[in-house]
Amino acid sequence: MEVQELLYQMFMSNHRFKRRLDEARSRLVWTMTARSNIKHLLYNARKNAEKVSQSADPTLWRERAPSWMRRDYWETLCNIWAAERWQQTSTIMKVNRAADLEANMHTGGSVSFATHQSRLEKELKRLPTFQEVFDRTHKKKGTDQYISDRAREVASYSQQMTEKYAGEDEQPQLDPEVTDALQAQLSQTLSQVISQALSQVSIPPQAAPSTSAQASHVPSSGGVGGDEHEDEDS
Repeated sequence: MEVQELLYQMFMSNHRFKRRLDEARSRLVWTMTARSNIKHLLYNARKNAEKVSQSADPTLWRERAPSWMRRDYWETLCNIWAAERWQQTSTIMKVNRAADLEANMHTGGSVSFATHQSRLEKELKRLPTFQEVFDRTHKKKGTDQYISDRAREVASYSQQMTEKYAGEDEQPQLDPEVTDALQAQLSQTLSQVISQALSQVSIPPQAAPSTSAQASHVPSSGGVGGDEHEDEDS
């Protein structure tokens, strides 16, 4: 079993959803959140190794593996980071992020998904769908345009899930706890879960990049190693 699937099954062992549509959407949120968090963990690990070794050469980081990662996985990642192809990709991604400042934005501010749902419910005088709340928080004010390509991709995926499970609900709804609780819990515990999972599963060293929790059915961003956080240097 792949690490990503094992982590999700561990998460699902403590959570249940009333409708398959809710579970399908929770998987999207889980995957995107896990992918973001593992890349952030890897970014911090790289920066710490660079600081301790006083070198930007990844081949000199092999002795600086983080406590939550197996040594052979870390060495494999160091080899990947040192490769010219990865260095070129990292540079390209930095340029792309600088040109797409809206990639990680939404229009909801610091207000939670649940609060936006409650406000929209009062406005519509009915419980809004997940899509309606997402549109409210990811479209430019006063327009029908999504704020980024990523938002459009997520909206498209959500619509596909709605159509796929249309027979189960006339107007599918998503409990706000599905989004808020998932994001809050994963942000706090993902590093511990990854550590536990990696100690339980035997995966060849060359498979280590699969821990980035990327999935073909959800919008993709960045590459191995969390280089989407490179702008934190500034």
